[in-house]
Amino acid sequence: MLGRRLRTARRRAGLSQHELATALDKDRTMVSHVEGGKKFFSLEVVIEAARILDTSVDYLVGLSADPAPASSLVAPGVPDASTVRDLPGIRWVEVRGLAAAAGGGATVLGEEIEGYLAFRREWLASRGIDPTQCVVIDVMGDSMEPTLPEGSAILVDRGQRRRRDGGVYVLRGEDGLLVKRAIRHRQGWVMASDNPAHAPSPWQPDAEVIGEVRWMARSIR
Repeated sequence: MLGRRLRTARRRAGLSQHELATALDKDRTMVSHVEGGKKFFSLEVVIEAARILDTSVDYLVGLSADPAPASSLVAPGVPDASTVRDLPGIRWVEVRGLAAAAGGGATVLGEEIEGYLAFRREWLASRGIDPTQCVVIDVMGDSMEPTLPEGSAILVDRGQRRRRDGGVYVLRGEDGLLVKRAIRHRQGWVMASDNPAHAPSPWQPDAEVIGEVRWMARSIR
């Protein structure tokens, strides 16, 4: 539905795929894939596309047949859960304001919701991920590079807190929030960094596992 509606709204606005992609700071191929139903935009991009095309988010995602920009999927300001509705094939995951540190620790997991990211239901289900147990936060520091570069967005599955050898986790320890890889040695568990410049350290006895990192994304520029 999003693809067909996006194409209709774009043509009505007199824009080419290249022009819309430029306005959205996206590649033309991405717009083509979304219009063809092969990919999805994040909620933030859908909202921006609706603004550029002078239509409503509800129209683009198939909740309304009226293309007039009357309502939005997300209320103005910081959205809350009651303003976000799941769509066929899509689930939304909260984006929290505070980052987790791959290096020196951040303080605590932010309670403020900055927005939402869209994930395909099929992708989540195939990996056994419950989106209601997930949160998206940013990575600070370089200790998990090149796997998780600084500034990466990560999907943290708070339903998966049991340590798995080789798994990457967000932890709350004496240094605040950290992102580390769990490695099991004969001597016990170790908090390891993927960046060889950062030495591994014994697993902190009081470290609380917030959740397992299941996905990441980053800007290429």
